[in-house]
Amino acid sequence: MLVYLFRHGETDWNVARRMQGHVDIPLNENGLAQARTVAAKIGDIYFDAVFASPLIRAKTTAQILLGDETRPVQTDKRLIEIGFGVEEGVSIEHVVQDETDPLHRFIVAPHEYDPPEGAESLEEVWARFNSFFEEVLVPLEKKLSAEKEAGQTAEPVAELAAAPSENEPKVLVVAHGAAIRALTCRLAGRSYDQFWGNVHMSNLALNLIRIKDGQITLLEEAKKML
Repeated sequence: MLVYLFRHGETDWNVARRMQGHVDIPLNENGLAQARTVAAKIGDIYFDAVFASPLIRAKTTAQILLGDETRPVQTDKRLIEIGFGVEEGVSIEHVVQDETDPLHRFIVAPHEYDPPEGAESLEEVWARFNSFFEEVLVPLEKKLSAEKEAGQTAEPVAELAAAPSENEPKVLVVAHGAAIRALTCRLAGRSYDQFWGNVHMSNLALNLIRIKDGQITLLEEAKKML
């Protein structure tokens, strides 16, 4: 099963470079347009299931990516962005410049990050994000693969990357930049000192993941779609 894991579209807080975390900020006009552009690029792909973070910027992105389809988007709180606690809303510029700010290490040395009050560690975010894959997507792969092999479903498909087979189930998931990184960093075999690395997780970036026989494999990370 192929998992098309996207980051949400642009918000005003992305433009202002503020730490969004759990704050429920909607897409701005450019973010809505970004999602429509990518929706047109993946319009030939049929997704057997659609999941998103319950935060509106992710859920709206997922709904737009579905195009003309009216299927409901299933939300799961394990897909929400990393929480910054009392520091949510602070500017990234301030965090970088002020070495006493609790989030400074998160930006400049994530492997040494000590979360402030009410915030999450990278390990906690990875644990909940990974649990969604293990407890929701891995069982779903077994079910959908069995159905495809039995010929119970026959939906239109299209290739985007990694040469997916015609009968391979496909799932759409929309989440958030840092939360996605917590997962892909582990799948790529990187330690948290390389959390940011040379990978730019832009808005609507695509991370392509294959789940097969219980194994989760990263095929492509942070592919630019805009």
